[in-house]
Amino acid sequence: MFLFILLSANIAFSQQNTPKSCVTEFFEAFHNQDTTALRNLFYEKATIQTVSAKNSPAIVKEETIDDLIRGVASIPAEIDFKERLKRINMRSNGEIAQVWIPYEFLVDGKFSHSGVNSFVLVNVDASWKIIHLIDTRRN
Repeated sequence: MFLFILLSANIAFSQQNTPKSCVTEFFEAFHNQDTTALRNLFYEKATIQTVSAKNSPAIVKEETIDDLIRGVASIPAEIDFKERLKRINMRSNGEIAQVWIPYEFLVDGKFSHSGVNSFVLVNVDASWKIIHLIDTRRN
């Protein structure tokens, strides 16, 4: 029993042990519409922004974590959505990290839009948390 608890604790600790794993967990939770897991990935005072570049000039929209959670939860179960990630670029100094990921967004297997996700993460109590998320949306 002790070994099981120890292994479980190691798995839970290692899941957010790197900025990349935190971002990977974000997309897993997003695609699974796991709002509890999503919320746990964010620093409590995180900022979220979207830049709509479909029209000129670009429009910047600010959201709260609650807005993001509501939006993800409101996606109907019959809609198949997938954010297809391109190459992941990451920089970190141990306390903060920046992760830049171009993407294509598909709805029911069809192209919807593309853009870039930019995450800024902070290492708090030996766990990486998203402190800022901004994305662009084009096409």
